[in-house]
Amino acid sequence: NHRGPYLSFIAWALNVEIRSIAEIGVNKGETSQFFRRLFPDAHLYLIDPWEVYDDYLLSATPISRKKKYYEKAFETVLENFEHDPHATILRMTSLEALAHTPDQLDLV
Repeated sequence: NHRGPYLSFIAWALNVEIRSIAEIGVNKGETSQFFRRLFPDAHLYLIDPWEVYDDYLLSATPISRKKKYYEKAFETVLENFEHDPHATILRMTSLEALAHTPDQLDLV
């Protein structure tokens, strides 16, 4: 029960090649793994600070407030993507990540 297959279908129907994907808010990387299966040749930019920070708290409710939770989630992403040559893990906010991602992305 995931919306990802719809993205794959829409890309296919519109004849759009998905070569780059930025996921903002990766957490444990479950959706990232799904994107990897749907778009095996796309470069993934996995963007998440893996911590709670003041600006985030002004506009959202965190999954957890415990640093240990985010460290474990980050370790999980590292285990799954650290050696993937088509993945860039960016442990930073989305605004900071702008300097580390291409100007053109196919899917965000």
